[in-house]
Formats: sequence, structure tokens, C-alpha cells
Amino acid sequence: METRPAGTGPRPALLLRLPYGKHAADSDVAFAHPSWLAAQGYVVAVQDVRGRWSSDGDFYPFRHEAADGAATVEWASALPGCDGRVVSYGFSYPGLAQLLAAARRPRGLVGITPGFTAGEAADGWAYQGGTLSGFTVEWAVELALDATRRAGDHDAFLLLRRQLASGDAWNLQPGAADVIERYSPWLSDWCTRPAADWNVTVSHQDIDVPALHVGGWWDRFARGTVGNFATQRAGRRPP
Repeated sequence: METRPAGTGPRPALLLRLPYGKHAADSDVAFAHPSWLAAQGYVVAVQDVRGRWSSDGDFYPFRHEAADGAATVEWASALPGCDGRVVSYGFSYPGLAQLLAAARRPRGLVGITPGFTAGEAADGWAYQGGTLSGFTVEWAVELALDATRRAGDHDAFLLLRRQLASGDAWNLQPGAADVIERYSPWLSDWCTRPAADWNVTVSHQDIDVPALHVGGWWDRFARGTVGNFATQRAGRRPP
């Protein structure tokens, strides 16, 4: 989805890439709608990440975000009406996706705003202190729910709705495990395979653009947000 500002003259572009649906563009939880941002004088582009909502391909959390994100930045920098400068924005999943793409140093990227996020897909996201988090299981159910809607699998959709309504991520209702495996198959990797087999970690020392890191005291990614800031500022890899 592209939204262009009224008037003439090239403008910078704002880019949001997310797995939660480009039409809302997180305007229901955090940001102004892209149409409002465009009215302030920006070119705005919002993209469903690979395998989510309107985008083709298979979704595997974070695996393709460095390459896909870098390619999208360069695409956005060449949009009609863009002056060649791109700033990415977003929090949580879009935050880590931004960091991964920025480490590729794509042409046109001049700034990032990674909020409330971790610096890698394993410790601090999937795991807390080496233990799989309840958040991870609930997140997998939420993503699978969207996938069942996309596939038109009504029975699976209702089953996962009941699972989420129970408020218990660990005690799966009968049949829920099979549906999650079908629509969020990556969760099996995160539960059973060593993190080294699938983990994606940001190369902070390769990020050469200004970054605005935003976090909160009680956010689950507070440690990751502080770590991202400190590590990028130091210009070295995480220990």
C-alpha cells in the first residue's frame, strides 16, 4: 500500500513493514494512519512481510527480513515523489525487522526507529533466560489465526479463537496443536531445535544510520531495547 502526499516536489519516504496487516498499519495500537502521515508531507509505504496477509511466499519469523527489508528500502527510495531518502518505523516485530534490514546498508536509508524490540530472534524474543516464553506460544496462535482466515479454514479459525479467549497459551484445546503446526509450523523449530539452527541476530556494527530506540520499563523487550541502543552506540556485536 502506498499513500502519497498532496502537492508537488519530492519528499522523504516513511516505510513500515509488518506481519499484522498493512491496511491498519498499526494505527489501531500505536501510530497514526499512513494517510495522516502522508498529509504531513511524506511519501508513506506499508508492506505485508513475506507470507503474511496480501504478500506471497511462506512466513518464517525474521528469516527473510534482512534481505526483503533492504530490497524494500531501495524500492521505496525510487518511488515517484520520493527524494531518495527513507526512514523506517515500527515497534516489536517491525522494530527487529528494521534493524536486520539496516545492517544491510540499503541505498536510501537515512534513519530507523526500532521501538520495543529485541536484538535477536532467540534470547529475548522466543526465549527468556533460555526458557520458551508463553508469549511465543500465544504469538504463534495469533499469527496462525490470521493464516486460517487467509486460507478460509473456518473450523480452524474458530478453534484458535477459542484458544486465545481461554487466556491460557500452554494448555491447548483438543486439536489446537495440529492447527498451530499447520499454520505456524516454525514454532516446532523454536521448541525443539537448537537456537543456532534458526536464530537471526542483528549485526549492530553494520548499522550506519541514526536510530531512535524507544522502550518502556514494563515492556517484555525492555532489555532488548536497551541492549540495541548500547550495542549500536558502541559499534560492536552483542556479547
